[in-house]
Amino acid sequence: MTSNPTIPLLESYAISYGTQPFTFTLPNGLYNIVIFSCNGQEAVTSTNSAAAFTINGVTRVAAPTQHSSFVQSNNYVVFSNVVVTAGTLSGTWSVTNNLAFGAIDGAQLQYLGQVSQTPVAMTSSLSGNQLTMNWPGDHTGWTLQVQTNAPGAGLGTNWVRIPASSSDNSQTITVNPAAGNVFFRLVYP
Repeated sequence: MTSNPTIPLLESYAISYGTQPFTFTLPNGLYNIVIFSCNGQEAVTSTNSAAAFTINGVTRVAAPTQHSSFVQSNNYVVFSNVVVTAGTLSGTWSVTNNLAFGAIDGAQLQYLGQVSQTPVAMTSSLSGNQLTMNWPGDHTGWTLQVQTNAPGAGLGTNWVRIPASSSDNSQTITVNPAAGNVFFRLVYP
């Protein structure tokens, strides 16, 4: 199965009628990952297929349309700055958009290097009601978490991950003055 330009994919793509797990065994570090759903020629005929791929809580959907070449979010999806720890990276792929099946036809992984594990201080700035938090680029892959509690309550255990914060080294958050106490922390991974 190939497309122009020629990109070799699996001999036969795999099909899901529900949700299926997948696992990559990789050295620890930071990666860019491309997952192929259908190649260009298959996308012309696979209008009954759409797949949702989820890695580290981030979901990307490949919904083939009438294209004869590779088009992002049509027959492939991209995950940037994905952290791999303990030698494995797991995710899921499933059928979506109320269609008949979801397909996976290969993956390409680009190793970007190690992620610093040394604790680091964040910097912040406030402009109007926009709080921008930054941390060094060698800490891309760390996850920003937030905790909101009633005034005077202090810290608890209710930390919530800020979606996609591990793929960047900056986040802008809208400040809600009625939120009470709000705490942030940067964790690895």
